[in-house]
Amino acid sequence: MLNDCWLSDLMMTCRSANLILNLFSLMVDANVPDIALEPDKTVKKVQRQLHVICNVQTFKHYIF
Repeated sequence: MLNDCWLSDLMMTCRSANLILNLFSLMVDANVPDIALEPDKTVKKVQRQLHVICNVQTFKHYIF
């Protein structure tokens, strides 16, 4: 069984996923060097990673 702190952190990340995506979207126009190279791919990659982390099946796998 996972410790409660890790699970709590994971749940907080999922609740904050929209905020994280919005921040990356704002950084596209801010000329952040690593994001400016491929802005669309960067935002999509972050979105994909957050989706994997926040997937309900992932929760079920780690909780049970």
